[in-house]
This record gives sequence, structure tokens and C-alpha cells, in this order.
Amino acid sequence: MADVFISYSSKDAASANYLLKTLESMYLTCWMAPRDIPAGDNFADVIPAAMRSSKVFLVLVSRNSQNSPQVLNELAFASTIKIPRFSVQLDDLPLKNSFHYHIPAANRFDGAGRLVAASSEIVSRLHQEIRKGQPEPLESPEEAHQRNEAHLRKVAPQSWCLLVAVAAAILILIGCLALMLKLFDLADFRRYLTYVIILGIVMAMLVRTSLFQEESAFYQAVLKLLRLINRLPFP
Repeated sequence: MADVFISYSSKDAASANYLLKTLESMYLTCWMAPRDIPAGDNFADVIPAAMRSSKVFLVLVSRNSQNSPQVLNELAFASTIKIPRFSVQLDDLPLKNSFHYHIPAANRFDGAGRLVAASSEIVSRLHQEIRKGQPEPLESPEEAHQRNEAHLRKVAPQSWCLLVAVAAAILILIGCLALMLKLFDLADFRRYLTYVIILGIVMAMLVRTSLFQEESAFYQAVLKLLRLINRLPFP
């Protein structure tokens, strides 16, 4: 199965070969006559089968191809089997009605005098069309583990900062409660609040500097804790 079936007039072989090499260099497999027709095989048998097994149909439009019965037959057959159809204009000759009818306007590339410049756009659009509707590849257990580890490493500092903030909030609430119960006077509460704020700042500075270097024991301990939490059977 090929990604791209290339239809063209033999008089435009130089442009067709350039596109063939460009597409294949960008990881798009191509089928193009006569290269891919085994010796001795009948064109009329091989070409329809190749078109059915291709993902997109790309026709090079020129004065030559618009007057080629073979290209017109291939274009009509591509429309019949409902394969996505694209065209690359090689000259300024207006499109004939058959080309207008079979090729959506959004799928036409202007390569007249600028085939090299248009190549990147063609490659990108064909890749996009071929990927459309394809299921995402299944993630292997190793890839899932790596993704999970990367996530844990990302959230480890954030989790610790959240823990520091929650702890500080709890300590402040305890201080407020002690003040309400008159276990503290106002001066003691102010000192207590100052200590909590200083401690929070110190912890934040530590988080910002050396605590979360991957080789540090503290970092590994936090990461291990997150792994354990991640394994808990939460509903």
C-alpha cells in the first residue's frame, strides 16, 4: 500500500520525478508509473489496483495532462473510488471542467513556476490528509511509565510548595485559635505569625534552589512519596 498515487503526463516526467523524490524524502511512500509497474504486467490491470490501495491521489495538471486520455481516466476512476484527490498546477492553463469537477478547490496547489517553493506545502497537506481518521498508536507500558515519571517529576516541586502553603495556613489558623482562646496575647501572636512567615519563606527559597535537583535525597524522597500516592486505588 502506498501513501500517494502520482498521476501525470509522460511529457511532464521531470516534474513528476522531482515530486516523487521530494515526497519520498519526507517519508511518504509513492506509487508512480512506469517505475512501479512490474515488467510484462498490463497497465490497465495494475493501475486501478494501485489506486485502490493508495491513500491519496495526486495529479500534476498541465497542458499535457489536461489533454491526456490516460490522466483523465485515472482522475475519473479516483473520483469513483472516492480516494482524496489533490492537484499540482504546473502551468497557467485554466482548468478544464473535468478537473474542476473532480478536484476540490481546497486541494489544489499552485506550482506554476514555483514547484520547489510549493513542495513543503504539498508535503505538509498530504501528511495531514493521510493522518486524518487514523487511530492514535497504542501506548506501550514503557512509554506509559516514562510519561508518568515525567509528570511526577514536573509536579514534585509544585506538590511540595502546596504542602508548605497548606502547613503555613494550618499554623496560622492554630495561632488565631490560640489568640481567641487567650493562650496567646497579641504580642505573642505577632511573633508566632512572624516565625511562620519566615519559615514559609525559607522553605520556598529551598524549593527554588537545591531541594529539587534530581540527585538530591530530598527530591527522590518526594518523588517516591508521589509514586506511592499515584498507586493508591482511588475510585
